[in-house]
Amino acid sequence: MQTRLRLLHTWQAELDRLLPEVRATQRRGFGLLVAGLLWAGTVNLIRIATEMPLRARIPSTERRLRRWVANAAIAPHALWAPLLPHLLGPLAGSAPVFVLDPTDLPGKRRLLVLGLAMRQRVLPLAWSWAPSHQQWTKRLGTLVAQMTPAVSAALPTGVVPTLIADAGLSGPRLLAPCLEAGWHFVLRLPLNRNSSHKGRFPDGRECRLWDLVTGPGQRWDGAIDVFKGAGWVPVFLTIHWDRRAKAPWILISDAVHGPAAVCCYRRRTHVEATFQDAKSRVWDLPKSKLVAASRLARLVVALMLALWWAARLALYAVRHGQRRRFDRTRHPRWGLLRLGRAVFCRHCWEDVPPLTPFVHRRVSVQTVRQ
Repeated sequence: MQTRLRLLHTWQAELDRLLPEVRATQRRGFGLLVAGLLWAGTVNLIRIATEMPLRARIPSTERRLRRWVANAAIAPHALWAPLLPHLLGPLAGSAPVFVLDPTDLPGKRRLLVLGLAMRQRVLPLAWSWAPSHQQWTKRLGTLVAQMTPAVSAALPTGVVPTLIADAGLSGPRLLAPCLEAGWHFVLRLPLNRNSSHKGRFPDGRECRLWDLVTGPGQRWDGAIDVFKGAGWVPVFLTIHWDRRAKAPWILISDAVHGPAAVCCYRRRTHVEATFQDAKSRVWDLPKSKLVAASRLARLVVALMLALWWAARLALYAVRHGQRRRFDRTRHPRWGLLRLGRAVFCRHCWEDVPPLTPFVHRRVSVQTVRQ
């Protein structure tokens, strides 16, 4: 219990330093909820209150958390924006891969998430609430344009990410904010036998893109112009049809092509595992029973930071040879986020509190083992 209290005080002090513009009561509630999500492994506020190392009665702690989630004065963006540069700081000198993908939440809500691909998971960087399924694709460019500036501003100098998106998100609406931000991209086109999308070769010859697809086993790539209605956009086109797959991957990119584009695009599937961790495997977000968008948004921002915290702890454990304390090493059963939560809970029962997500320092292995 003393370790948990020390961790909570350290965590609150760190949020006080990083969020000086946010009211103290809002910061404390935010920190309490983020730590509680890791302790309890659920979004259920009653179970979170049960895990809190506070002197207050459990019903009082639960009411405190519910008041924070219901507080209309708390803006999720004001909590997240100042933290983003500290989360992205370690990316200096790297070439990160970003994934854009939607997920459905309670109350028929759809969340469009932009995240960082890392060790078979995608850690959220920005997100936007999307309208109904019939309308949100038309507003895709606007939604992405609202997210990219904050992420670009938070990136270390000289870092240029590569954006990956699935077939349902590709198109000139997505390319515009991507090109404006100066990001690279690898996008899958939603093509089939009935598609009328055309491409233009460097010699000026035009053809239907689907006519370039021959059948299973095909590998083809080359320079071509696409999106005639947008004034022709020069890209590299890659066609990859695995013999075991029912449909081909038709990818466009501004920088890579061929096997490199295919290898990069494969990382898009990591976002599905992350959504499963948030919604069924670990935190069970659909069982929050929150249908009001504003309340759900405040719960989501706390969960997003909890995902980053768990990922940082898991990476620390892997890099310092500590994974075998929590999971088998030859055929691991747990992904990055489940491992991180296990590290968090284990250290809270020991005399060494876990590192907070914004502390980038090395602790000796001997200290961790004590």
